[in-house]
Amino acid sequence: MDEVRDSIDPRPPLFTSQFLASDLADIEQIEEKRQMEAAIGRRLMEATNQLNLALDDFRGRYKELRHLEESIQTLASIVRHGGRDQPSVPLPSENESAMDLDFINSDRATTTLSPSTVLGSTIAPLEDDQRTMITQSYRSCRTELFELDDDIPHLQCCKNLLGNVGNYGPCRVNEIKAITSLMRHGRTISRLIELSRSRVSFTLDSLKEYEFKFRPTLLMQWKSCCDNKTKLAVPVKTYKYELTGNYSSHVRKRPAVADQVFPELLRRILDRPDLTREEDLDNQIITVYQIIHYLEELKAEEQREFGKHVEMLSLELFISGELESGDEPSVLRAIGLLQSLLVRKHSNMKALAIMLLDENKKLRDAAAAHLRHIANEPGDGTWRPRDFALASYLELLEDKSKKLRRASCIALGFLNAKEALRQLQYVCMAGQEPEIREAAKNVLPKGSAIHQ
Repeated sequence: MDEVRDSIDPRPPLFTSQFLASDLADIEQIEEKRQMEAAIGRRLMEATNQLNLALDDFRGRYKELRHLEESIQTLASIVRHGGRDQPSVPLPSENESAMDLDFINSDRATTTLSPSTVLGSTIAPLEDDQRTMITQSYRSCRTELFELDDDIPHLQCCKNLLGNVGNYGPCRVNEIKAITSLMRHGRTISRLIELSRSRVSFTLDSLKEYEFKFRPTLLMQWKSCCDNKTKLAVPVKTYKYELTGNYSSHVRKRPAVADQVFPELLRRILDRPDLTREEDLDNQIITVYQIIHYLEELKAEEQREFGKHVEMLSLELFISGELESGDEPSVLRAIGLLQSLLVRKHSNMKALAIMLLDENKKLRDAAAAHLRHIANEPGDGTWRPRDFALASYLELLEDKSKKLRRASCIALGFLNAKEALRQLQYVCMAGQEPEIREAAKNVLPKGSAIHQ
């Protein structure tokens, strides 16, 4: 029999064995990648379906969300069809082998192999053209799902933001902010779809004219996070290491808050203030687009020199910590910093309002005096401290914390915020907590209808 075999197959037995091993490795690699793409497809489909269901309650009610709705429908269609310009390729279920996909049995492949044959020891060697056709079939089917996988954090953000849409508070601040963010995420999802449909593979350098325009530092840092590979999303922990390596010198001046700065920065970039445990934060995924969204909201100087923004955030956290400490000298020192540096931020305004409820009369008086000072500050012509404080306290009127809502009512009174009369009247009439209604009523002018 050996003589017959050798006469039919002139190749040496060793060569045949190596060739079979090579074929098996190719098939196993294809199956592994298929399984990976199937898992990505399932995650994408689940996130897309969840957002679609959440959007059902808002369809046609907000023209600002129209583009987002269209982007989600397009994304759902792409995932269902398994790829751009391809016939529908159903995603396998958890119990199915990725080798059961239709390309194996379609006319795109010249051989039909069952999973048992592929994984068995009697596999016949593939000819070069057969191997090429199967490999091309794999590449053309759903390679763009790897780019679309970067949509998932944005889909999850949209789902969270929809919780603030349709909830009409005293002034709809949270709703307006949520709709603005949803529009931004909608544009990002469209961009990722565009990249996934591109016939030319993109690199990070090829995105210089769009994503990284005027942001060479971000491009350099992002390349470092990705080990110079083309990725649009990385673990939060990876980006935190990059931030620490580049900007740790900017937080050393205030060691009391040094460990808080980068976690707080990441929470703001992700728009997830609820991620208070560092382990939960590190387990998140961050996309380059979330970082770009955050940068777009900064002052031009802080966009150019991000280290200055890190330093200002460090100062902001330090002042808030001092204001919340309850220690009289520390609190008074922090108020002095607010007056001299004009570095007031939303978190500082929140801490200042809470002081208005403090048991220490000296601290209450100090907070009230500073709010009166803000009310009379002229500003620099382009920015008035009073306007910023007013916006902060109007937003806090919609906060979930009863204590903060009550404190913001009192703070608006010290700002002499006549512009907020309508919102305060709303609180008086629609507020559920008596102490908050009373706080709003005390701020309103004595001659208003509420007092009659």
